[in-house]
Amino acid sequence: MDEFPNPRHDASNSSSKNSISKIFLGAIVLLIIVGGSFYGGTRYEKSHVSSSKAVSATSSTGGFGGGIGGSGYASRSAYTSLGSVTAISSSSISVQDERSGTVKTYSITSSTVITDNGSTVTYSDIQNSDGVIVMASSSAPTTASRINVNPSYGGNNPSTGSQTTQTTQGT
Repeated sequence: MDEFPNPRHDASNSSSKNSISKIFLGAIVLLIIVGGSFYGGTRYEKSHVSSSKAVSATSSTGGFGGGIGGSGYASRSAYTSLGSVTAISSSSISVQDERSGTVKTYSITSSTVITDNGSTVTYSDIQNSDGVIVMASSSAPTTASRINVNPSYGGNNPSTGSQTTQTTQGT
């Protein structure tokens, strides 16, 4: 006996293939949307992160915070250099960066804010080998906008719950 094609069977096969195609196409579209959103978000963050981190790194008094009762410490990406002073003058400061080991030189201008333990000081109060954090100007990356001399980082000791302070000294 010859078999005749079953029209119901062919219709359900075709319908099944269409469903699979629609699901596959939907998954591809979803991946494109998610990928595009991720890419757009990372581009947005890169263009806005430097100014927001610089603001969050400073305390309400315009300092870097830290120490006992301070607002914490500046995140590593918020400042330009953390290290030891290798040279200081009225117009520039050179710092050996503790992360990279390179010496970076920054201009000191009349608008550069220099603090030591929360008090405003001048360049003449900075000594070679002092530990410093130098934050560069956003418009001129080789000009120091802030210099924090002998910065300290406060925090709680997890084992005792007591307040501790760690001061960065020159190497």
